[in-house]
Amino acid sequence: MDEVSIVIPTIDEAKNMGELIPEIEDVLGKNRIRGQIIVVDDMSGDGTAEKALELGKEYGNISVVSRRERNGLGNALKEGVKHSIYPTVMFMDADLSHQPKDIPRFMSKIRCNDIVVGSRFICGSRLKRGALRKAISGAYNMACKRLLGGGTMDVTSGYRAFRKEVFEGLELKSKGPEIHSELVLLALLFGHSVCEIPISYEDRSHGQSKLNYFAIGPGYTLVLLRVLSTKIRSKLGIWKAGKNCGP
Repeated sequence: MDEVSIVIPTIDEAKNMGELIPEIEDVLGKNRIRGQIIVVDDMSGDGTAEKALELGKEYGNISVVSRRERNGLGNALKEGVKHSIYPTVMFMDADLSHQPKDIPRFMSKIRCNDIVVGSRFICGSRLKRGALRKAISGAYNMACKRLLGGGTMDVTSGYRAFRKEVFEGLELKSKGPEIHSELVLLALLFGHSVCEIPISYEDRSHGQSKLNYFAIGPGYTLVLLRVLSTKIRSKLGIWKAGKNCGP
């Protein structure tokens, strides 16, 4: 039986929790996947943590991590991974933009890969979002592909599955949402297997987006430059991998 820990970071997502978690539970049950849902809540004021705890009493496989400060999405996701009990972990947004029905496809592909990315930019995918956000995200992903090589088209997607040991071994430094690109780019650099599956992505139906491209842009740029620097130093023979970093 497949096993997975699903990490869902939240800020004021109580209304979406009531829809998302039952959908996830339905997919897990129908596909005989043993799952753990970890809700990492960053000081929500709308009762998100309480809603998740209420659902936890019903389903019995939900953990709620209530953080006392908001210090970045990356740190929230790392906290979620620390509380995971299964060797396969998934990241999933709470705003209903990621469809739980895709979970079995992630689980099928992770059996022979280290990371599986839910891509919005490959054949078969569907991306429904504002033109500006689509253009910015697409441009960043194209820059990563051109500068670093590799066939991955969507390093910024937040919907992904990965082996927990790979995540922990890469010693990720990002504190914000740029952790998504850092994980994939470093994994590719160190020879881990990364594949993509097409997903349908839609902007949230309820609540307000927490994403500000102008605020997070420097973090994403820094990740790209840092990984590019590491690649160049590696080729010049002046970089040595840490004991946990390697193919």
